[in-house]
Amino acid sequence: MVSLLSSFLSFVFLFIAGIHIYWGFGGEWGKDAVLPKIETSDRPLFIPGLAATLLVAVVFIIGVFLVQSFVSNITLPIPSSILYYGMIFQGTVFFLRSIGEFRYVGFFKTQKGTLFSYWDDRLFSPLCLTVSLFSFALIYLK
Repeated sequence: MVSLLSSFLSFVFLFIAGIHIYWGFGGEWGKDAVLPKIETSDRPLFIPGLAATLLVAVVFIIGVFLVQSFVSNITLPIPSSILYYGMIFQGTVFFLRSIGEFRYVGFFKTQKGTLFSYWDDRLFSPLCLTVSLFSFALIYLK
């Protein structure tokens, strides 16, 4: 079970990192669906630049190393307590993302009717909750 959960998390993180690298270097596929928009103007709330987009990719790659090191598939010179708390942090961040900030993002958002809202309800928030639950399950099972 540990192997299945860690493989799933690593695959998801690598995919998300890859798509951010793609967007960072000019890719357009999916871009319209991933940024929350102001419903009345169809303008994104923010437009991330190259540095921010690539930073997100790096954070997800670090997530792969965190998960794989936590389950001992790779060895990094990091104390196990830091890996443990890193997994708790990861699970908490993704859980909070799934809940959202109650306006534009998460299960409890009030703004509906945008392309982002559609995909957030069906993919982004459920995936964040799944990542959170799998992260906590790895802590429990390890």
